[in-house]
Amino acid sequence: MSTIDSDNNAPHAYLTPHAETSIHDSQVRFLITNGELNATTAGQHGLPATGLSHGWKWDHDGALIDDLQKITWRGRSVWLAPDSNAWTSGPLLRQIYALGVALEREGAVIAIPHLPPTGKSTTTLHQFLTQHGADAFTQLPQCTLTDPDFEDARHWEAHRRTMLQSNRPTTSPAYLSQVSDLRHTPPLSLPPFPPEAWTEPFAIWRELLSPHTDAPDVFRWAILATGWGLILGRRVYYGDTAPIYPNLWTLLLGPTALARKSTMLLILRQLLTSLGTKYTSISGLNSAEGLAEQMHQNPDFTTLITEDEFRRFLGVGNRKVTANLIPTLQSLFDCNVPFEVIRKETIRIPEPFVAFIAATPLAYIEEMLTEAHFSGGFLNRFLFLPGEPNDPIPRPTPLSPKTFGPITPLLRTRFNRFRNKHSCLSYTDDAAAQFDSWYHTWHSQLRALPEHLGQLLTRLPNHVHKLTIIYASIDGAHLITPQHLGPALAIINYVQMLTLHQFRSVSLSRQGRLEQKILKAIGQGAHNRKTIHDRIGSHDPYQNMNRALNALVEGGLLITRHHPDRPDPRFDRFYLPND
Repeated sequence: MSTIDSDNNAPHAYLTPHAETSIHDSQVRFLITNGELNATTAGQHGLPATGLSHGWKWDHDGALIDDLQKITWRGRSVWLAPDSNAWTSGPLLRQIYALGVALEREGAVIAIPHLPPTGKSTTTLHQFLTQHGADAFTQLPQCTLTDPDFEDARHWEAHRRTMLQSNRPTTSPAYLSQVSDLRHTPPLSLPPFPPEAWTEPFAIWRELLSPHTDAPDVFRWAILATGWGLILGRRVYYGDTAPIYPNLWTLLLGPTALARKSTMLLILRQLLTSLGTKYTSISGLNSAEGLAEQMHQNPDFTTLITEDEFRRFLGVGNRKVTANLIPTLQSLFDCNVPFEVIRKETIRIPEPFVAFIAATPLAYIEEMLTEAHFSGGFLNRFLFLPGEPNDPIPRPTPLSPKTFGPITPLLRTRFNRFRNKHSCLSYTDDAAAQFDSWYHTWHSQLRALPEHLGQLLTRLPNHVHKLTIIYASIDGAHLITPQHLGPALAIINYVQMLTLHQFRSVSLSRQGRLEQKILKAIGQGAHNRKTIHDRIGSHDPYQNMNRALNALVEGGLLITRHHPDRPDPRFDRFYLPND
């Protein structure tokens, strides 16, 4: 155990040995707690930890203390792990919330586990780990900074930042004047995809593609997982009364061109071709009737829908003439009922199997998403997988039929175990207990989320089952064991964390998004009403912008000053509180 700073009279960050050697390795997840004892116990249980002295004292005039500034936060996943009494203490929640916001500004992704109280007593992290261990800790309910428990802390922090006279420049305020008070600045970098996901076939696949593309690792995983589900089709499933099949729906989120989203969709088709998979490939989908006609040409084939620009697809789905497209697709997610469309004559596919993989920069679809996409259950059918490119490859090696040589024999061998069977996979007793524990944790966390965010997560148990089918079958197993459930849960927890982070701003109302644009514009130096309107390029009328400006001023997120020579409100100037 050590500290970075030797002055014991000032606030310190105590580091466990693993944390101390990993301050610049952002792939190592850190746990931050109060006190040396909690941190020491966490370190002894394999959790790289930082213990704050003086309670949760983390700042000096609003800035991270020097010990914390020496740690690389960008792209690092961080647990803030308070004792159980924090949730009934407003001052403690304010400290924890403010720390979380400060770390998010540095690019960290924050989660806060809930330690259960022991009767009427406080449960410390030291006590919990000593009694239950690290595995139980990782299964605790977790929330983000958007949790309702932090509502008071959000308002307190907004006021604190307004009053704080800091010499450090800021690019934008941290809060919005909507009910959700959500941050509009995304993380600067992403945490790594869970290492548990890279079991033997997936690890081979990741390395096999390395000379050919600098696409994010998570996209490589998604391509193989989706492809393997298509290869299996309806041969393998979980459950009896309402079977769950391994048809994955994934949405790849990444910057235009650099993330190689379209390249990965092409590689998926090449993989399926190399394995002789009989499937129908559909891209540029324009209507439910067109989908049915293409599927009907080969009704026994599995179907792969690809959209390398999800914004185009949403645009089609939002038209009145094709308004049945999204509801039709939703009915195909479970693959449990025949697919019928009536045109000139009834088109019927008795046993459909539809996988859907789409790609987009998140910013491209923000303005197109409506409340119906959230509440109607369309978005929660997708696994959201944001990715950042690997180191660039100036001259990638072209793909050829030999590219897949190292993995196709393995996949064929595993597939042969299910070729002529309809196998119903089931959980072993220990895997079932592990899933039940996760489910109760997930369910309690879901109830604590704002409704619009909870709606994105309601199908996560279905996604867990689908992923366990993928991992068990690609291992050639007919029983789902903890070895297969573990990677699935790690991936789902990762998806849940980033889904909440990526979509909390997207789910704001139109007015909330307008406020976001205004704050960003003013941060870039636009001040009066006309220059603000010009900068945001808004098609909204001036009255909407004025309403948003008034809300931001009332919420303390903007300061307005009248022009000394022109009393007309059109010439009022707007500033961030610290400008």
